[in-house]
Amino acid sequence: MSVVQQKSTSAAAAARRAEADPQKKRLICIVIFGAIVLAIAGAFVFWMTRESGPSAEVRRLQKLADKKDVSGLAREVSGSNAQVARTAVEKLADVGGADARREIERAWTDARPEVREAVVTNYARVADPQNVSLLAGAMQGTQPPDVRAAAAKSIGQLRAWNGLDALLAGLNDPDPYVRRAAYGALQEVLPGVRWEYNPDQSAPERARAIAAIRSSVPNMKNMYDAYMRKLNQSGGR
Repeated sequence: MSVVQQKSTSAAAAARRAEADPQKKRLICIVIFGAIVLAIAGAFVFWMTRESGPSAEVRRLQKLADKKDVSGLAREVSGSNAQVARTAVEKLADVGGADARREIERAWTDARPEVREAVVTNYARVADPQNVSLLAGAMQGTQPPDVRAAAAKSIGQLRAWNGLDALLAGLNDPDPYVRRAAYGALQEVLPGVRWEYNPDQSAPERARAIAAIRSSVPNMKNMYDAYMRKLNQSGGR
């Protein structure tokens, strides 16, 4: 190829690049503009969802709680939205009192495990420590592990002596998460007492440890009563 032909070819290629550059720039501009539009649209959708989504539901339930509208919150518990029902149970516990406690107890029959978990989690805030039959029943093996563990923790929060049998049974629960919760709650009811028990032990080792705990617990009632009197006098309950 001659020098003239090479120069001609190079000039043609340069001309094509010059023609293509504006097209590339237009394409890049279109892509950038599209990305900006999508970002703005996404932000708008997020804002609208946030305003009409969970936070809006929480604000609505909080208004019911502020008005101490137990009936209104009870209707929300029975609604189809499980998350709203969970939050409504929490708000009932915020309201407190006998009426709210009855509605929380009624919610225990809800078919949704997440709602029942909310019930046993919040029940300690409204329950009578002398009557923890709902929590003791919730620790039975027919309930999901999260529900059983939450019930154990609530018994611990209440420091309920009447819940000790359920906690002792929970020490041998098939789920290690529940066993840990039961042992933690046992230490809440009888603080300062330590036993040779490990939730992750083998079944025979756990059985020996649980037997030792069962035999020692009845002798601790006087210590428990003295501790509770002191706690009540200090306003720590």
